[in-house]
Amino acid sequence: MKLIKKNSNIEFVEKKSRFIGYAFYVESKEEVEDILSDLWKQHRKCSHICTASQIGLGEKRGEFDDNGEPSLTGGYPMLQILETQDIRQVLLCAVRYFGGIKLGKGGLIRAYTRTAQLSLEAAGLREVLQVDKWHLSYDYSHHGSVEYILAKEKILGLEPLYTEIVERQIYLEDPLVLDELVEISDGKITLQFEGRYYLDFIKGPVELEKIK
Repeated sequence: MKLIKKNSNIEFVEKKSRFIGYAFYVESKEEVEDILSDLWKQHRKCSHICTASQIGLGEKRGEFDDNGEPSLTGGYPMLQILETQDIRQVLLCAVRYFGGIKLGKGGLIRAYTRTAQLSLEAAGLREVLQVDKWHLSYDYSHHGSVEYILAKEKILGLEPLYTEIVERQIYLEDPLVLDELVEISDGKITLQFEGRYYLDFIKGPVELEKIK
């Protein structure tokens, strides 16, 4: 699954029709409605604003609106791109100012597909991982060995907490590293499973949502 890195907008002209594309990070239908309200105020004289959105991590909800264009030629091809690439929490908007030359169904599909592709390229994509969160507790005598394993395997996690023992939280895609940690600590490491999460590691790591 992927998210966009930033909001974006692009513009091009196809047979005198002006297309302005937008990609927005959104987490709710209310955000979508607010953005569309603002866009209609900005583009009062446009012919159409076609949209596609895919919201939700665990349970995605995909919607599109052709907004007066022939059926399945505007928002629908944009939604297909989101579904094919599994891009979530995003709203794509394509504003069209009609230039007087009809594009035909094929031409419209190509133009709206291009609008979505260019908007997503400008926004950039980041990957979301599904990971298991584990809490580790171990004696200071094993700290160097544990750090070595975590660094070698490039394990994502939070900074250690140093009390009477060392405690830390890590995120795993592959649980096999746990066997290495148990072996290198002579079985004296405590491992506690804390759940499965969607993780955005570009920003942190940041837990986006716990998987039920």
